[in-house]
Amino acid sequence: MVNIKPPFYDGYWYCYSNSTAMLLGSIGENISSKLIEPLTGVGLGAMFHERSGLPFFSGAAGDPDKGITKALEILGFKFMEKNKEEGEAPFDELAEVLEESPAVIGPLNMSFLDYNPDRPKSEGVDHFILVYKIEGDKVFVNDPAG
Repeated sequence: MVNIKPPFYDGYWYCYSNSTAMLLGSIGENISSKLIEPLTGVGLGAMFHERSGLPFFSGAAGDPDKGITKALEILGFKFMEKNKEEGEAPFDELAEVLEESPAVIGPLNMSFLDYNPDRPKSEGVDHFILVYKIEGDKVFVNDPAG
């Protein structure tokens, strides 16, 4: 493992591609989120939201976590995925993973990320961040939203 402090890239709207670029930067790979974004397939397309009468600019199957997987596969990286639905936060398991590499985690409910005073206050806004260290009860993150 290359032990480089992850770079920081900001950008609230493309948190999944920015977090992925930070992850790759932590191993010495300089791949722009501007390249990762289209490889995810997430933002490609538009749909008409009938109830609101407004267009919604996103792919119909635009799950960012699936998009990250696809982008990393296209770029030729080997990686591990884990899924935790509900219940207790798996901090012990995450700490083990972080011994090898930082980790992109998400989708997280952004309203619970109380370190960010500008976060949305209502639930339902998915967000992705990079976690790179756990020390005691502190979790160190690079959050593209600041």
